[in-house]
Amino acid sequence: MEPCFTLVLATPPRSIWAKSCVKLRQVTSNSRGKLMFTPRNSAPSRVVLPRMGVTLVELLIVVAIVGLLIALLLPAVQAARESARSSACGNNLRQLVVAMQNHEGVRGTLPCSAADLEFLSASGSWGWAAVVLPHLEQTALWERCDFERWPAEEGNRETIETTIPVFRCPSAVADRRQRCDVWDGYEWLSATIPNDNYGLNEHMDAIGSGMPATWAFKEITDGLSNTIMLGETTPFTVSDDAESTWIWSTAWACVISAQRDEAVEIDFWSSVDCNAITQPDQQDWNYLSSHHPHGSHVALCDGAIRVVDRAVHVEVLQSLAEPNDGR
Repeated sequence: MEPCFTLVLATPPRSIWAKSCVKLRQVTSNSRGKLMFTPRNSAPSRVVLPRMGVTLVELLIVVAIVGLLIALLLPAVQAARESARSSACGNNLRQLVVAMQNHEGVRGTLPCSAADLEFLSASGSWGWAAVVLPHLEQTALWERCDFERWPAEEGNRETIETTIPVFRCPSAVADRRQRCDVWDGYEWLSATIPNDNYGLNEHMDAIGSGMPATWAFKEITDGLSNTIMLGETTPFTVSDDAESTWIWSTAWACVISAQRDEAVEIDFWSSVDCNAITQPDQQDWNYLSSHHPHGSHVALCDGAIRVVDRAVHVEVLQSLAEPNDGR
């Protein structure tokens, strides 16, 4: 008598029990499973397949590892984003200082922070940035400016409300625009003025320095590479008491005073005090300031862009701000 065997055929993904007496020669290559042979009188063997899932502990370990990787990578991503914003801020200042240099080359002088001192009154004055618009590829906007009228007058008010990205730091987190009332020489009119972040060194304009209304490069005896032309700043708010608030901001278009109501006064200037540098939350004057963690950008008269660290000695900063103090 020929021996008889028990065949257990296991075909994934489930076990198939097959008990039959077959001859060894009847097993062919057409079988698709794993063949296991046991004597007929023996108990059949069961094939245990691997588990097709994960346990809760394994899942928690994976989640913890992913969380740790995110915690390690997030600061690097944020630093890379801030680095890109800082680079864009420096590029903005470079465009502005090149526009100022082109204006000096054409006109022979740099523009003042107030384009016309005779118009500097309660109705404001056009700022230096409005004068250099053609050198910033903003000729169409420059042609809309009626320099024979105050900035807040009818026809000009819509122009000064225009936001120009090159005057805005990408890292700035303050309100992009100020809703206020401006005086057009006859009445208070509602306007929305953009908050900008770059201003002219006030030692190089007639308002802050009491020096000549305009400067030529040949008059800067300290050297173009040793004198700040433009600086970065941030808007700030000062409350004198419970009933009075003063808001200061830079505006590309004009030097102008406005109000939100009787208790809130807003001053838009186009110059920056480069004698000191502060944190945005410590501003009480229009000093150099920025939302960058390393410091504020400045543009020198020769076109170089520098980052002024907040730890810089005040005498060094003052020497860079003065155009001809001999230092």
